[in-house]
Amino acid sequence: MLLACGHSNKIQVSEVKHNVVKVKKTDSILIKQKEYKDEEIKDSLQFKLMLKDVLAIAKKHHRDKIYYQKSIDWPYELSTATGSFRFGYLFSRSQKHLIVTRNLGGSRTHIDVLLLKGSVFHNVANWFIHDMGYLGYTIKDVNGDLKKDLLLHWYPTAGCCRRNIYDVYLSSQGGFSSKYEFINPTFFPASKTIRGVEYGQPGAVALYKYKWNGLRVDTVEYIYPADTVKKKFYRVHRYSDNEDPTRREVLNAVPREYKKIESFDWFMDY
Repeated sequence: MLLACGHSNKIQVSEVKHNVVKVKKTDSILIKQKEYKDEEIKDSLQFKLMLKDVLAIAKKHHRDKIYYQKSIDWPYELSTATGSFRFGYLFSRSQKHLIVTRNLGGSRTHIDVLLLKGSVFHNVANWFIHDMGYLGYTIKDVNGDLKKDLLLHWYPTAGCCRRNIYDVYLSSQGGFSSKYEFINPTFFPASKTIRGVEYGQPGAVALYKYKWNGLRVDTVEYIYPADTVKKKFYRVHRYSDNEDPTRREVLNAVPREYKKIESFDWFMDY
């Protein structure tokens, strides 16, 4: 006979029939949660070990103007943990940064940016992307202030329609601003604008145009399809105003400025 001892850290047996032990659902959930927590702790230790190894390499090259390694491998369980890093004047001409990416098993990615002060690296920003949608990062000026910004590119693993996501972090005194998230964007820093395509099916989804206003992003306009033969479109200044005849402007063609954006083909595919 099996008896429950009553302690919270033990599995309680609710019923015994034909030598089959049935575990309470709440206990099963607790076991899964503990397994998940143990896995998180193990992964966290591995990530720390990887960053320690990268810092050891970077410190040897802290006097270099630029230094990078495209790929570093670590043994990890039955697979391989991978990483890469770049070091140098990545975001400004006066400060050196180290950017490190680390990945475990293809599904969990850590990204760290560290600022070099003297001979010591200081972590100024870090991100953890949980799913397999991470595609990479880009360093470039997106808002026309001549400072290089950081863009994290990822693509959700579920959904019906095109969804290239860019999380933008503007450079700010050696660190970064809070996150700006854009879907299917193309950046035009010379005019401080962002043009792109909203999330949705062709024939219904809108084009958008935003403009940087300091640290704020203002909406300029949206362009909606207005027929099924691509000969009429609506221009509005607020989302969904295409349904209001008093707030929409009829266009005979999409303005030329949108025809160079990355996802224009998706918008016109109806």
